[in-house]
Amino acid sequence: MTHSLLAQTADSISYWPLGILAISVIFIVFSIIKLKLHPFLALIFAAVLTGLLTGDLPGMSTENVGLFKNRVALNDTPEDTSNDMLLALKWSLLGFGNTAAGIGFVVALAAIIGTCMLGSGAADRVVRALMNLCGEKHAGFVLLLSGFLLSIPVFFDTVFFLLIPLARALSLRTGKSYTLYVIAMAGAGAITHSMVPPTPGPLMIAAGLQLDLGVAMMAGLFASILPALLVLY
Repeated sequence: MTHSLLAQTADSISYWPLGILAISVIFIVFSIIKLKLHPFLALIFAAVLTGLLTGDLPGMSTENVGLFKNRVALNDTPEDTSNDMLLALKWSLLGFGNTAAGIGFVVALAAIIGTCMLGSGAADRVVRALMNLCGEKHAGFVLLLSGFLLSIPVFFDTVFFLLIPLARALSLRTGKSYTLYVIAMAGAGAITHSMVPPTPGPLMIAAGLQLDLGVAMMAGLFASILPALLVLY
């Protein structure tokens, strides 16, 4: 009896959503690396492609309820579901609008803070203060800690290009592995960038799970400490 129920459950599971996810990721990587498409456009086109591959999207009707205010309703009328491309585009734009409405303001503030830190030299001052505190013989730990801290308010790619010259100079000065310094800096930065708000990914997850932003930041920060330390060793 149990075996038959498990067999029926296994037969009813569809792995097509995983296939759609894989196709979308491959499309994004190919568009950015090979076609040199801007990441924003690559993500939008990937969202439309996902909608087309999904199929059977519910119809959508939009009603104006005031100045700059719309009410979106779902329906299954034939006229709304007849054009798959248009429907996939509508759902992609609706999803983008909802995401921007939920986290766009916080992401914009984080970008402003990061730009101010870079323009004023505060980010470079943080790195040099840590270097003076720990010394050059602990340069790997300094780069790890710098990447860990700076990737929270500043986007990771900006932190990477900020610290790369310092990692190269320290490698020449100390004679230690340049690869080790880069891995320490990039690994720690990638961890906090992907786990601690207000970077877009963790912020979107926190909004989707309806978590308090402060709780999400503290949880992501504590969860990032051990993986970041393991990067150096």
